[in-house]
Amino acid sequence: MKRTFRILLFLAAFTLAAGAAGYGALQFLFFTADRVVVPNLTDRGVVWTLEVLTGLGLNTKVTGRVHDDRVPENHVLSQDPEPGREIKKGRDVRIVISAGPREIVLPDLVFRTLAGARIVLEDEDLVPGHLARARAPAPEGTVLAQFPMPGTRVVRGAAVDLLVCDGPAETAFAMPDLTGKSADGAALASGDAGLVPGRVETASDPSVPANVVVDQSPGFGYRVCVGAALALTVNRPRAANTAPDGPPRRFIVVRTPPGFLKTRIRLVVELFGQPLELHDQALPPDGETWFLIPPAAEGRVWLYRDGRRVDLEEDWADRLLIRAMERIVPLPEVPIPGPPLP
Repeated sequence: MKRTFRILLFLAAFTLAAGAAGYGALQFLFFTADRVVVPNLTDRGVVWTLEVLTGLGLNTKVTGRVHDDRVPENHVLSQDPEPGREIKKGRDVRIVISAGPREIVLPDLVFRTLAGARIVLEDEDLVPGHLARARAPAPEGTVLAQFPMPGTRVVRGAAVDLLVCDGPAETAFAMPDLTGKSADGAALASGDAGLVPGRVETASDPSVPANVVVDQSPGFGYRVCVGAALALTVNRPRAANTAPDGPPRRFIVVRTPPGFLKTRIRLVVELFGQPLELHDQALPPDGETWFLIPPAAEGRVWLYRDGRRVDLEEDWADRLLIRAMERIVPLPEVPIPGPPLP
């Protein structure tokens, strides 16, 4: 009886041991094969991290980007679960990516185009600030200055103010005093200074010599730029109901047609046997401009309107003087002797 009991006890122990061994084997086969050890990802690049976690059967989940002065940009700053932990395949590994140092060295934007400067600022996580424009001898749209200065350490997201070229600088000077000069001398002096003829009005003051400038606009000392129009008031004293003394002063008075388009007027005279261009400019519509012709022109004048020559009659000087004094100023189209201007 005792022998039989011992045999049964041995068989039960053997069966229990075999079951435990089989269970352990099953656990090893079916559970251990589905678990992996999380590697250390810190300071590793994003591409390397994705390749390693994908190879281990784990999912990569980026939970944020944080600036860090130690870890380079687009490298892993921290991870969860921590390195060395055993987890099942298919689980998520959460990582935080470094956005790089919070401060950067401001690049040099001077002499770049405005579009190029904006691209650089965007690449450096900076934004354009105040935009100012100024005229300078540089191509239009070129960055002339920046603030903060190049090389300054700034935080990412900071604004950078830019000064941009708005075209070539205007040549300006102080308006000279033309009063007291002869009309011809004032016209030549203003042309040498880069001014263009504007309207010419007349005054009658017996105390002032004839053909002398008594007023001007812009006035003496005003700041003017090359290409500005000059208006003159010339003294023309005359007795009532009598003709003016001396030879008549010669004017051409041009009235441009109304509308919205400018009219290009070109005036050329023969001076000392050589053609001299007195005016070549587009005039606004429905306007009036007086041109004073130098006496040395000897009656040879060529007037062009929008590229077409306008004919003037031989006695244009006397006739235009009378019509100008009476303020009747339509543009005559009558012939003038002399060969056409080359």
